[in-house]
Amino acid sequence: MRVADNLSSQPGLLKRLLRPLIGDVQWQAPGWLRGLANAAGFLALALASWVRTDVRRAAMVGGMGLALIAGGVAGKVWYDRLPKPLEVTIEVVTPDPTPVEQPDAKPEPLLIKFSESAATLAGAGKDVTAGISVEPRIDGTWRWTDDRTLTLTPKTDWPVGTEVVVTLAKKGLFAEQVRLKDYRVKFTTAPFVAKIAEVQFYQDPADPASKKIVATVNFTHPVDTADFEKRIVLREEGKDGVILGLGAADKKFKVTYDRFKANAYIHSEPMPIPPHPVKIAVTIEAGARSSRGGNGITVPVKQSVTVPGLYSLALQGMSLTLAENERLEPDRILMVAMSADTHEKEIAGKVRA
Repeated sequence: MRVADNLSSQPGLLKRLLRPLIGDVQWQAPGWLRGLANAAGFLALALASWVRTDVRRAAMVGGMGLALIAGGVAGKVWYDRLPKPLEVTIEVVTPDPTPVEQPDAKPEPLLIKFSESAATLAGAGKDVTAGISVEPRIDGTWRWTDDRTLTLTPKTDWPVGTEVVVTLAKKGLFAEQVRLKDYRVKFTTAPFVAKIAEVQFYQDPADPASKKIVATVNFTHPVDTADFEKRIVLREEGKDGVILGLGAADKKFKVTYDRFKANAYIHSEPMPIPPHPVKIAVTIEAGARSSRGGNGITVPVKQSVTVPGLYSLALQGMSLTLAENERLEPDRILMVAMSADTHEKEIAGKVRA
C-alpha cells in the first residue's frame, strides 16, 4: 500500500507538504498476524454456520453464558456484603515497679488493650478462667475490664526484669469476627535499677576531726545487701588503685539500710584531708541485683564529690545584718561564708573588729 497515493484524495497543499516528509511508505502484515486473522475469520464463519443449523442449542449456550456472567457478578456483590473478620491490633501497658516503701501497696496490673471491641458479649466485664496461658507461670486474675481491655492482676509482686509470654486462645476468648495478627504477647517486667541520689563530703559540726564521704543510693526493688556491698568502690578519679584508706577490697566503709532495703547509705571511714582538693568517685559496679532475683544492673553507676584540700579553705564573703536580742534590741551580726564547713570556734578567734 502506498501512503502517498492515498493522499491523492486530500487537497494538493497537504499532499505536497507530507510527501517530502514521509516519502513512499509500504507495509505488509506479518505471517502470524495474517494467520491469526484467518483463524478468527474461520471460527466466526463456523460459529455462524452452527448457529444457523442449530438455533435452539445456540440460544441455550448463549443463555448459559449470560447466566454464568450474571451469577459471577451477583456472587461478587454478595461476598463484598458479607461481614469480614476484624483484624485487631494490641497495645501492651507494662506495670511499673511496686513502691517498696509502701507496705500496703499492691502490684499494678498488666493491661492488654485492643484497638476494637474484642470481648464476647458474655465475657465483657467478667473474670477469664480459660483461654490464656502465661510463661513463666504467674498466678493471678485475668479479667475483661471492658470489651477492649484485658488485665492480669498478680497475687504476688511481679518478678524482676523477666520476659513474660502470654498466649491467647483463638476460640472462645474473643468475639467470632475478631482476628489477631499474633496471638502471642511478649513483655518484660520492670528491671532492677540502682541510682546514686546524693554524694557529699561531710564534716561533723560537733567533731571537726570527723570528716567522711556519705552517699545515698536508691533502689526500685529490695537490694541483695551482701552482693551490693561487694560492688561498692570509693576511689580518687583517675586512679586505678585504692587511696586514702578507702576501697571495696579492704572494706573501708560501712553501709546501712532502711527497713525495706530500698535505700542504702554508704559512710566512708574518717579520712585525712589531702594537701590539695581531690575528687572521689563513688561507683556501684555492674551486676548489683535485687534480693528477689532477676536481672542485675548492666552498667556501673557513678557519682563524684570534691574533697577540699588542707590549704583550700577560703573566705567567700562577709556581710553585716541586724537581729533582735533577747531584750528585743537590735544587734549587729557579722555573717561569714566559708568554702567548707568550719566550726564557729575556729572562726571566732580569727575575727577582729
